[in-house]
Amino acid sequence: AWELLERKFRAARGTIEWYCIDHWTDVLGLDIAAIKRAARAQVGYLPGAEDFLCKLKDSGKRRVLVTNAHPMTLAIKNERVGLTAHFDACYSTHAFDAPKEKADFWPRLHATEPFDAERTLMVDDSLPVLHAAHNFGISWLRAVRRPDSGQPAQHTGHYTAVDCVSD
Repeated sequence: AWELLERKFRAARGTIEWYCIDHWTDVLGLDIAAIKRAARAQVGYLPGAEDFLCKLKDSGKRRVLVTNAHPMTLAIKNERVGLTAHFDACYSTHAFDAPKEKADFWPRLHATEPFDAERTLMVDDSLPVLHAAHNFGISWLRAVRRPDSGQPAQHTGHYTAVDCVSD
């Protein structure tokens, strides 16, 4: 199975298709949305994340979720934990036809959600995403060292890193 899939995964990595339920449903002949729904019991907040989001709301800062997740994936997660209620706006990169790790995504987001790049804090667990955000001019970048509490810490390059969202 790995030999069959590895080539397909490698070809899609870093593209909007990598995150697209519809793409993988077509390529694999599986109902990916149904598989994600069946696994939704595994969806939860990382330790301290929900408290952080509540404190952020109290700070008066505009809170924007920008995710590479397919809109259906975001909806499934939202059904489980009510994630979007913690944000003023939520965007899937699918609406912009480019993932966060691509340079052309950032001007498209900025046209929809104007922000001051010098005053924006971006937190992400992907080095390619952080590189693209840096290249766009976002000044405050933080890398998440342990985005999956069940996995070991990941290398975060030269970015200031946090072990968890509450940090």
